[in-house]
Amino acid sequence: MVSNNEYEVLKLKFDKLSHAINNDFDKFQLLSIINDETSDNSFKQNIISRSDKLYKTLIKNYPNGIVIVFDKDMRYLIADGKGLEEAGLTSDVLENKLIYDILEKSICDLLEPAYKKCIEGHSSIVEFPFNNHVYSAIVVPIIEENNKINYGMVLTQDITSKVMTNQILEKKVDIRTKELKRVNFELAKTVNQLNNFAYVASHDLQEPLRTISSFSELLFKKYKNSLDDTAKDYIDTVLKSAKRMHNLIDDLLVYSKVSKSKNELDNLDINYIIETVIENLHSNIEKNNVQITYAKMPLIKAEKTLMIQLFQNIIANSIKFRTEENPIIKIECIRKTDFWEFSIKDNGIGIEEKFFEKIFVVFQRLHNRTSYTGTGIGLASCKKIVELYDGTIWVDSELGQGSTFYFTLPVQEI
Repeated sequence: MVSNNEYEVLKLKFDKLSHAINNDFDKFQLLSIINDETSDNSFKQNIISRSDKLYKTLIKNYPNGIVIVFDKDMRYLIADGKGLEEAGLTSDVLENKLIYDILEKSICDLLEPAYKKCIEGHSSIVEFPFNNHVYSAIVVPIIEENNKINYGMVLTQDITSKVMTNQILEKKVDIRTKELKRVNFELAKTVNQLNNFAYVASHDLQEPLRTISSFSELLFKKYKNSLDDTAKDYIDTVLKSAKRMHNLIDDLLVYSKVSKSKNELDNLDINYIIETVIENLHSNIEKNNVQITYAKMPLIKAEKTLMIQLFQNIIANSIKFRTEENPIIKIECIRKTDFWEFSIKDNGIGIEEKFFEKIFVVFQRLHNRTSYTGTGIGLASCKKIVELYDGTIWVDSELGQGSTFYFTLPVQEI
């Protein structure tokens, strides 16, 4: 009869064994529960001597698997657990048998190296198939009090459902990967077609526009004295429309080329970029008494032309959509962990909140052409440039109170 104290000690040891195996088997060394004799001939008797019933019960109820003890000769001394029946095995079939006598050679070829390493003092995990199931075996050495290793323990669990789930997931991932490759191919093809269209738009479509403009001007010059005011207005409308179409085609071409220069990165001083933009907009700035201030800007890695286009489009918009007051534009930048956050603030006419997203869409205009010129592509190009560098762009504004455009660019080592 096993005493309550002995039961608690054995239970505690088994609980520790299970915890160690489930959480950190590679650092685990199984301490022998043999405290008396350690001879080879009495090993099995010592394991089950005083607590035979309790020990057998613990191993027999090992969940979803099999517990095995083997010796140096690859002989199974003890085999039990709830997984035996599911594997189509019994203790009698396994115990006192060499692994070569009961398992197929292909399985022995997987287990034998792990068993030998175990006797040398190393733990390992082996996965192997058996009877249409897949098992995972944790192999750990049994270290006796004299630090000798004559036996190993195998804790085997059925992982068939896990393997099947992984196979299903891998198949889904493979299907998804192939689909993404197909979509990326189609996308690249579409982008190439759009670029070709931009080229056609830039060259072939410009020619008939130039013809329309030229003949309209010739018509006006030759017959202006014989044309009434209505006819003159008609010709003027044709000329303005042709010019507007010309500007639209040019802007479309610029927009389509934004994505072409991502890999051509320069070490850029944003102070230089802003100075270049101010020089480019010099006449417009002088004409409208624009005041532009900016703090010290960072160095970034980007394509110079795109950065000039980004800052120039936003600053030009701040000048265009001004009030009767002299335009005041303030440019700032702060670092937020792994990206720079730029802000360009003006005192212009402002934007209603419901249009905050619309203004970044191609061809979306908030005003008629009489009040403000433009094609509605400038801010869309800014959005495309920022996103090309994995950044974001947004606006904070209130009608009549000016606007602040924000955008982020990554911090990179220069």
